[in-house]
Amino acid sequence: MRSFKLLVFFLCMQLSYAQDDIECTHVSQADFEEALRSLTELTEDEFRHEIKLYTEKYCLDNEHIHMITKLFKADDERMEYLLFAFHYVEDWSQANTFDYHFEDELNKESFLNYVHSFHSEMADMHESVQMINSAPIDEDWERENLNEAAKVVYVKDYRGKIGANIPMATADYQILRTKLQKQGYDHEKIVLYKKMIQGKGLSVDQLNGILSLFSFENDKMKIFNSSLSSIYDLDNLVNTKQHFVNFFNKTEIDKVTNNKLNDYAVEVISKEMDVVYQQD
Repeated sequence: MRSFKLLVFFLCMQLSYAQDDIECTHVSQADFEEALRSLTELTEDEFRHEIKLYTEKYCLDNEHIHMITKLFKADDERMEYLLFAFHYVEDWSQANTFDYHFEDELNKESFLNYVHSFHSEMADMHESVQMINSAPIDEDWERENLNEAAKVVYVKDYRGKIGANIPMATADYQILRTKLQKQGYDHEKIVLYKKMIQGKGLSVDQLNGILSLFSFENDKMKIFNSSLSSIYDLDNLVNTKQHFVNFFNKTEIDKVTNNKLNDYAVEVISKEMDVVYQQD
């Protein structure tokens, strides 16, 4: 059984997950502006690919991101880039001060709501960690209070359709992400990913972390479809839609989550059932 200390550790890991602490290279404003001038000479497809590689490598802030969004020709391209950049820019506290050059005000509001929702969830999680840290630590607590009839789950508080495999251990997942990050192009990441997840399980949170490594939605859909037989918490798959802007791709995800989850489920945990979370 896990103690409160392990629960605190898990919550802290979750706090750092959504925006990974990826090392970046600092860049001067002059070098940044020169890089933008060079990138604008590329074709549209080349620009979309190279600007994401640049965002991964260099330490950028909200003002840099705002300048980059001006170079996109359509709102859907801006949105896709911003959702990608969100995982690499550490501080979004000044997001409200920029319009990110959206032509449609609703698109700007949609992105800012996404940023605010993330910050709100992080604040709630910090509060939960503080409450647990302030509680007396009793190593025998779970043994004394655990309902013997409770169902063990491998995603915290999850109830719903269960896939065949439990999520891979955190250490194995980090190895997977690191190896994918070292690949130069998305198609190389896809080939390696398919090979490494054979016979292994993933949580939707883990899948979201993988999707954030890819630049283009077509590649993200390939990852999504390749992962279906590996997903543990199937009912959470709807949460992957945050990585997509294209209506067709969102519709395809809806088709899977509304009609096909039973094809991958080996068990269903009802909402009324007691569950106990088992961390790897």
